[in-house]
Amino acid sequence: MKRTYYLLLVLLPAISLAGAWRNQSISKAEVKQGLSKVKVAVLYENITDGVLIDRSIEETINILKETRTDLIFRGFWKWLPILNSPDSIPPELLELAPEGTTLEQAAEALRKSGHYYKELERWITAIKEEIPNIIFVGAIPTQTLGRIEYNPLSGKVYSTEETWGMALDPHKWNIKNSDTLVTKEGFQSWWYGVHPYGGRIDKYDWQKVPAYFPDITNPTFQDLLLSWAKKQIDCGADGIWIDMLHTQAKLLAQMTRDVNHPSVKESMDAASKIVDAIHEYGDSKGKYIYVGSWNGPFVWAEVAGLKFPYSPPNLDFITTSPLNQEILDMKLDSARWAMEIPAQKKIYANIPVFAFLDWAFDSSQTVMFSQKLSSEEQREVLRTFDSSFTKMGVNFIYPLHGGYMGKGEITTKLAWGKYRTYDALAPEFDTYQTIKELAQSKATTGLNERSEALPRAPRLEQNYPNPFNPSTTIRFSLAQRSHVTLKVFDVLGREVATLVEGDLIVGNHSVVWNGKDERGNQMSSGIYFYKLEAGDKFSQTKPLLLLK
Repeated sequence: MKRTYYLLLVLLPAISLAGAWRNQSISKAEVKQGLSKVKVAVLYENITDGVLIDRSIEETINILKETRTDLIFRGFWKWLPILNSPDSIPPELLELAPEGTTLEQAAEALRKSGHYYKELERWITAIKEEIPNIIFVGAIPTQTLGRIEYNPLSGKVYSTEETWGMALDPHKWNIKNSDTLVTKEGFQSWWYGVHPYGGRIDKYDWQKVPAYFPDITNPTFQDLLLSWAKKQIDCGADGIWIDMLHTQAKLLAQMTRDVNHPSVKESMDAASKIVDAIHEYGDSKGKYIYVGSWNGPFVWAEVAGLKFPYSPPNLDFITTSPLNQEILDMKLDSARWAMEIPAQKKIYANIPVFAFLDWAFDSSQTVMFSQKLSSEEQREVLRTFDSSFTKMGVNFIYPLHGGYMGKGEITTKLAWGKYRTYDALAPEFDTYQTIKELAQSKATTGLNERSEALPRAPRLEQNYPNPFNPSTTIRFSLAQRSHVTLKVFDVLGREVATLVEGDLIVGNHSVVWNGKDERGNQMSSGIYFYKLEAGDKFSQTKPLLLLK
């Protein structure tokens, strides 16, 4: 496809507005709305992995063009220390390499990985030359601090003693567990045991483990964390996604059993401070930077009917993820999302929501998706999730490349026969054609246009199949958010089963009845009735026939 045609077809809507903010041609408020115009978002971590998997910049650009990509999510991920160039490796960092590694060997290994800032800048520059309005979102962690760290702006290397000084210490707030003070080493040992970079060990030694859980309220760590974000921005990133931004506050609230505890408040304040600092850095560069993170404890407190007494940070977008079981079931849990989506909108108003398949642990969504499902099942999940999330007004991020697929015997399918990172083009998964078709459809019609027209009135449909054995599907629609009950009765009017009871959002819904009562007993053949009540005014009953 010729570049001119591509620009006319895809880029004229000017999805990425950050550059216009730089030139002061539109208002900052208009720039902030840029993400709401994104149609196609893809996960591609890391964009520079092409160096490792032998995929050229030109081939990567062609993939982005074929999928009409507007936004690259998690395009570059900082985990352990990332350097500016293979030609400037501080000797102190060799401690993290296998014993006996020389600077020359380390430089060659880094060059072959492509995972350094100079290479990131080269890739972003090349991509934006071909697709000027694409939005590139990098990513940084608040849950991981390498035992030896590196500030890419100042060039400072932080020693083990210095990074240990930035590690979270609950004793700082005199936090107790069963009347016993929670020590720094005790907490860090626990976190190391449950986190992917660690594992269970006989004896925890903070001077030897690879990483710690940092203290987000520590000013030195804040500066270091921001240096990782700023460096990606300097390389051309348009946005930063912050992983586990609210995790420290959540952990401390659990330990203290008090959401109003000073440690929780200080952690929440620090999270907001970090988001604001990234925005301010973008402003200093004449460029609006989009900042996003997980929907956080605010949403889950709202869903549970609890109060989380803090305002969320000034985020530009939020992310969410389906559960492992939803992936294995190959469909979203409508009851879960009927509660979560309205809660998100209440807390965050109208900022964009993106959903993606997350990873980290050996039992993550990406592991379930890549290792437990066949290629055809993966393709079906992509179609189903994309359709379902679109109906909710959530932008489903297509998994093009990236996502840890587990270690050891857990991973039986490797991308291209050797990589533990998911890749849609790999023959082991073969999902790229489906992603391309979905993306091209979304690019043509848009997220909002693909959503089904909202019902004008509540409606209860006849079950199908009918007669049925052993199960049947009942579909209904709501014109507004309502409290809904859907129950099954026998011919004598006795209640047999409650299929739905709770608040549901506007739209089309479906539920399956398996022909059993509340106690799990199989009902006998015969005529039954199902009754839908929505709000105070709508009530409708229809018959169904169970045959054995």
